[in-house]
Amino acid sequence: MRAYIAALGVLITAIILTACSTDTDKGELTMSPQELRVVAQDLYQAVTATLGEDGWTASESWSACDALGGAEGVTLHFDAYLRQPLSNEPAVLSERVQAGWKKLGIDAKIAVNNDLDPARYILSDPPFRTGVNKDGSFYDLELGAGIANFSYTSSCVPGDIFELTDQK
Repeated sequence: MRAYIAALGVLITAIILTACSTDTDKGELTMSPQELRVVAQDLYQAVTATLGEDGWTASESWSACDALGGAEGVTLHFDAYLRQPLSNEPAVLSERVQAGWKKLGIDAKIAVNNDLDPARYILSDPPFRTGVNKDGSFYDLELGAGIANFSYTSSCVPGDIFELTDQK
């Protein structure tokens, strides 16, 4: 059943990425805010499929930005962290998540940051300490002894920030 759900997630992500509209002047993909949320959830699901689903604290937020052509836009930020013993060594878990992200079309690279204590294995797209992708997006997973941090920042897409955030 779990394999079926994972395969379905890969199929849905592929359909969404294929169905994105293109800004023909710039050749850039434009997704909807809802599609951004699906991509974030698919990446996060690949993480939890490897590290387990229990114990995570997750948050999602939207930021306003200028989308293509000067339209009002939004950027999705999704973060999750886990503070408990991991099921395996960070190096092994990083490689497993990397394989899961590869199935989703993400070519993330693994680096080791020894500047932190404990040292962290960092799976990221773009590679660690190289900035952000051309579209402004960034995904990473940091793994260390008893520590896991997942972060997703999307590209800026057309959308209304007020429709996506709680009004108080």
